[in-house]
Amino acid sequence: MAIEAAYIVPHPPLILPAIGKGEERRIQNTIEACQEITDEIIDMAPDTVVLISPHAEFRRERFLVPKGKEAEGDFAMFGHPRPTYRVPYDNDFARIIIDEADGLAEAKGYGKVPLDHGALVPLSFFGDHLERLNIVLVAPSASSLARHAAFGDVLRRAAEKDKSRVVLVASGDLSHRLLDEGPYGYAKEGPRFDDLVCDIIERSRPEEFLQIERDLAERAGECGLRPFAMLAGALRETRVQGRLLSYEGPFGVGYAVASFHPVAR
Repeated sequence: MAIEAAYIVPHPPLILPAIGKGEERRIQNTIEACQEITDEIIDMAPDTVVLISPHAEFRRERFLVPKGKEAEGDFAMFGHPRPTYRVPYDNDFARIIIDEADGLAEAKGYGKVPLDHGALVPLSFFGDHLERLNIVLVAPSASSLARHAAFGDVLRRAAEKDKSRVVLVASGDLSHRLLDEGPYGYAKEGPRFDDLVCDIIERSRPEEFLQIERDLAERAGECGLRPFAMLAGALRETRVQGRLLSYEGPFGVGYAVASFHPVAR
């Protein structure tokens, strides 16, 4: 089977009450939208969730696909080493991706695949369902958007070859330069970038992520465009309906939550 659904989610650690200490209430729309898509994925019960995190260990030219029997991580770097999140890992599907990649990707074996905050934030919404999830982690590279789209196509072909029911989750924040008091200050390209991404989602045209100019993305200070390009490649041969569930940026960083579902031609 092909990709059954694809999602865009942000990954602010402060979304967890233990880290946000009340500040998370300022992004309540984001929290509710993330929970909505999590419940949707739980109801779909896919064979595998492919999780793309821009903060995972990466290679410059090739895409890293870790292998292992389990994935594990925590928020220790944000002052909260407990709880530890553990989730089953689909080593067989990771191997199929590598075989299908034809040199675009490389594997790295772990006893336990490490999960960074780009993966942990979306996974934290699954709660008790986490142990019934089956994931594969994918790390973007430093290569072009077109190359990321090509690897997205690899993910689609791997799902078709394995006859698996696969859901794709692209973790990424939008601009980090929306406000003077934000993490990197304000740049006019920040709101422009976020408006463009939201417009692409609402018009159901994920392929247009590949047309976003590198200079605009760099000046906007984003971290999600490479995962979004991979998502676009995975959906390239599929007509989809995009839905922007939520967008907000009260801390100077843009958080978008979106879904893409295949529709009949």
